[in-house]
Parts: sequence; C-alpha cells; structure tokens
Amino acid sequence: MSVARSARAPGPAPSAAARLVEALIFCAPAPLTEAEIAARLPPGTDVPGALAEIARFFAPRGVTLARVAGGYAF
Repeated sequence: MSVARSARAPGPAPSAAARLVEALIFCAPAPLTEAEIAARLPPGTDVPGALAEIARFFAPRGVTLARVAGGYAF
C-alpha cells in the first residue's frame, strides 16, 4: 500500500462501474436519475449497486451522495 493510500480513509477502491457513475454525477449540471445514469453505462450495469458503493466510499470522506429532485447529486 502506498503512503498516499494509507493516509485516506480505509476501504477498497471503487469498482469501474462506480467510478463511471461517480464521474457522471460529478459532471452533471443537475441531479441524475437512475434511468439517466443507466442510459450512459454498458447494458447490465448494476446502477443501484454502484450508487450504494459510491455512498459507502465517500461517507467517511465527508462527501454525501444525496437523492435530490428524483435524482442523485453530490
């Protein structure tokens, strides 16, 4: 484990799907619904699972994934 990684909150790195969902939400000008997220990902991607993974990953870092206006935003 690198020094930079050990300085962060514990936990595994997010999956590729979670990183894609994270990028979509961070870059979106408005909250994204699960359907909007799924439309931008490979078929069969577990969007609810990726959202849960993102929420768990960011919670100890002080960043909250919130459900807003029927979608998700940070």
